[in-house]
Amino acid sequence: MKVTVTISDDLLSEARAVAERDSVDLGRLIENGLQLVVDRHRVRPAAASGTFRLRDASIDGNGLHPDFWRSSWMRLADLGQRGWPR
Repeated sequence: MKVTVTISDDLLSEARAVAERDSVDLGRLIENGLQLVVDRHRVRPAAASGTFRLRDASIDGNGLHPDFWRSSWMRLADLGQRGWPR
């Protein structure tokens, strides 16, 4: 559907730059942005069961590196902040 909207010149310039950088059509970029806003404001039904489901964020690998098997949470957190010395 075609629709006419008023957009500030600055916003349109930025949107065109993003669309060009991401190699996407300006119309598609605007549609994607609107979809994000609509999804965020969509009314969600109340959780009847009250359960929470954590998404699966596992990654491939061979488990915990042997250097960290007996490490404390404090050491792991510190390494996460500063990085693991190579």
